[in-house]
Order: sequence, then C-alpha cells, then structure tokens
Amino acid sequence: MKKHFITTLLILITLAFVAACGTGEEKAGQATHDNEVIASVNGDSIFRSDFEYAIQAMALRTGVDLTTEVEEDTRQFLEEQALEQLIDQKLVVQDAEAKGIEVSQEEVSEQLELLKDQAQFESDEEFVAYLEEQDLTLAEIEDDIRIQMLIGKYFEELQTDITVTEEEVQDYFDEIVAMYGEEFEETPDLEEEREIIEAQVKNEKLMAEVETLVANLRETSDIVINI
Repeated sequence: MKKHFITTLLILITLAFVAACGTGEEKAGQATHDNEVIASVNGDSIFRSDFEYAIQAMALRTGVDLTTEVEEDTRQFLEEQALEQLIDQKLVVQDAEAKGIEVSQEEVSEQLELLKDQAQFESDEEFVAYLEEQDLTLAEIEDDIRIQMLIGKYFEELQTDITVTEEEVQDYFDEIVAMYGEEFEETPDLEEEREIIEAQVKNEKLMAEVETLVANLRETSDIVINI
C-alpha cells in the first residue's frame, strides 16, 4: 500500500494533469463534484470530489476502465487505495508546509504553461474552453500543480541527506548480474552503469525513508474516515 502511494507521488506532474483533464469518455464514470467530507486529516477535509478524482486517476494508472462494469473487488481495491493515497498526500503536504517549504504562484504558472504546451493547446481560450467542457476550473488545476510541486520539493530535501556507498553500488550491481546475467550478450561494466545504479539505489532509499516518515505521521495525526 505504501509503495503504491510513494510511486504515485513520484509520477511526473504531467500525468497528474492528464488524469485530471482526461477525455470526456474517461470522466464518464466520475461522480458529480460535491462538498461531502468523506475524511479529514488533522482537521483538513478530504471531499467526495477529491475521492472520485483519485479513484479515476488510480483506474487510469492501473488500466481499469470505469466506463464498463467493474467487479466489486476491483472497485473496492481502487477506493481503498485512493483514500489511502489522499490521506498520505495530506500528511506529506502538511509536513512540507510545517517545514516551511513553499511553491510560488510564478512556479505554478510556469509549470502550467509547460503542461499546456505538452497537451498541445493552441491558445489560452482553447484551454479555458476545455476546462469548462470537463467541469474543471483553473484554480483546481493550479492547486493540483502546487501540491505536486510541493511534494516534489519535499522529496528533494529528503534526498539531499541520502548517500550511496560503494558497497551498496557493488551489491546492487552483483544482484542484477546474478538475476539477469544470462540475458546479457556480454557482462555489463560496473563503471558504465554506475550513474544509473547510484540513482536507483538512492531512489529506493528515498522510498524507504518516505514510507517510514508517512507511517510516523499517521501515528501522530488525527485521521477521521466517514465512509
């Protein structure tokens, strides 16, 4: 469960944007936005609309088509994972803000322009019209971007204290060779793969640190679930 949450948070902001601005068909199964509070984290509400969006995004990432009949077990899994993700995200954002991490409006605007370019909107008017068609507001999109960027900065700060030793690099390399050695046409060279291995080891250590951090935050937080 935690690994899925961590992986989700590490997905590029572009994917979060695409999930929020999916096609009309993708959003067909999404419930109408409302303000029903389904959970709270230290007094910070999670609304039904947030929950339905998270289910939709989770379905997109896992390849589940919500426009067709979905088995009850699958639906329940998506709902449980979506709620856990929302709670954990609230915890991380709250901790990031408590530590003074900020995202400026300028940063949000720059990221939004990048995403608009990637989505190939030809004008601001076309983008605004599309948001209206999808029952979204600019404020919702900007808030989602701000949250993802805040989490990104939070992770970056955590990473600054993570080091990778030569022994860890060698152990990871040996493990890969042992598992997939027969698939290589020739034995890989450690030095050629060092940068990739170091990044992978550092990322795994970051995920482990975040998992522990989130677990600790859960223990000391007031979490109320109303569904």
